[in-house]
Amino acid sequence: MLPIDYETHVFDLVHANKFDEPKWDLKYNYRTEYGLKDMSPSTFFSHSEKILYNETACQQYRNNRYVGGPGIKDPTEPCAFEMRLSFHCQTIAADYDEWQMCRDIDVDQFKNGNEIMSLANTFNNHWYIPKQHAKSTHNTTESVKYAAEKLSQRSSPAHNLFKFFMGNN
Repeated sequence: MLPIDYETHVFDLVHANKFDEPKWDLKYNYRTEYGLKDMSPSTFFSHSEKILYNETACQQYRNNRYVGGPGIKDPTEPCAFEMRLSFHCQTIAADYDEWQMCRDIDVDQFKNGNEIMSLANTFNNHWYIPKQHAKSTHNTTESVKYAAEKLSQRSSPAHNLFKFFMGNN
């Protein structure tokens, strides 16, 4: 099932405080705002590539993403490459692991001497242990073995680092 549309609404806090009632306004319709013919994966990926390589597209996405809030000091400020890459990865990743891999964060952390942080990110994220296991009474050793088993089914910089530290390389 594919989405057919996507809208962002904003809460008007000034109105709510003044009249003691909530008010939501349409900020933008994603397809209309970005000129997309549909929300198909290929169209959405092309849009993500545009954010990565086109300064104006990145500014537009950034300004919409932060909805005029404190994340924007100057709406005309250029998007640095790191920002364009981050937004590109946000729009193509389905979860945190994919977003990290897209940005090569785990690899960069390891290269920059942050091995402990990279390892901590590998162990400290909930995405590789199903919720029913996290609530179980298994001890830490069993949990690590379970996580290693689940991670062995994946291939990512985080997984390779995990295997390296666990001696499974």
